Amino acid sequence: MIAPSGAGCGRSGFDFSGIIRNRTNCGSRKGSLQEKKDMNIIVVKDYNEMSYQAAQLIAEQITKKRKSVLGLATGSTPEGMYKELINLNQGDKVDFSEVITFNLDEYYGLPPEHPQSYYFFMWNNFFKHVNIKKENIHLLNGISENIDKECAQYEALIKKSGGIDLQVLGIGNNGHIGFNEPDISLNTKTHLVNLTAKTIRANSRFFLIPLRKCPNKPLLWG
Repeated sequence: MIAPSGAGCGRSGFDFSGIIRNRTNCGSRKGSLQEKKDMNIIVVKDYNEMSYQAAQLIAEQITKKRKSVLGLATGSTPEGMYKELINLNQGDKVDFSEVITFNLDEYYGLPPEHPQSYYFFMWNNFFKHVNIKKENIHLLNGISENIDKECAQYEALIKKSGGIDLQVLGIGNNGHIGFNEPDISLNTKTHLVNLTAKTIRANSRFFLIPLRKCPNKPLLWG
């Protein structure tokens, strides 16, 4: 876990960002937590150093395993990390040609071309700038006609890929991980969830529309 010193990184309301390694069974969702391991907390001086350190951890993972399966997150907190990774890729320091990615969540009801969809975010802030293959990119479809089927297929794809080798996460102001609010079970599968009023309000600044019209449900991993 990488955390800026002080009360917060001053970016998107996230207090810190986390990277979890070797979640090799996360695609199976067997209903039991993984073996407990000590958490390595890296305290850095500011947002820029956090972004650099996070990018280095991902680059190290890809160097060790060219066909790494990465779990990725969105929001303004990881923007700096993605810029660092783009620089590494364009400088021939890291190769994404065999990397497989799964994104953590997507707003329910937003089409991919919507400027606040996470599909749009990932393509504009990362994917189109690196040498990753389109067929290796996986994002949830927020406008699927069958949400239950969409979630089940996403679970199956993660499992087929062998699980997540390294996961990028953000922690929200109220303790939500991704969009999993604090009172949601730790062992749920990919699902549709209702956001709390506090989380909707925190994210409303991205939409510039009345609060009541902001998305209030996302699809996300358990």
